[in-house]
Amino acid sequence: MALGVMHAAHRLGLGIPDELSVVGVDDIAEGSHFWPPLTTVRQPLTEAGALAVEIILRAIRAARPGRHPEEAHVQRVNLLAPELIVRQSSRQVTPG
Repeated sequence: MALGVMHAAHRLGLGIPDELSVVGVDDIAEGSHFWPPLTTVRQPLTEAGALAVEIILRAIRAARPGRHPEEAHVQRVNLLAPELIVRQSSRQVTPG
C-alpha cells in the first residue's frame, strides 16, 4: 500500500518526503529498493510465531483431564516491540 501511495504521489507531482511523508508497516524487501527508500515498521514476526505456539501449547496442557478449570483461563498480555526503520521516504517535522 505504501509503495502504491508513493507511486501515486509521484504521478501527481508530490515530492516525497518534502510534501508527503510515507511509512509502511510490513518491511517488505522492495521498500528499501524503491526511490526514495521506504521508511517502515518492522514487526517481530518470528517472535510472534513463537509466542503463538507457546500460547497454543499452554492451552492444550491446561485442557488436559485433571486440571483445575481456573488454570485454563489465565490471561496475560504479551507485547512485542516493533522497530522503526527510518529511510528517505519520511522526514521529521519540527513544531512551529
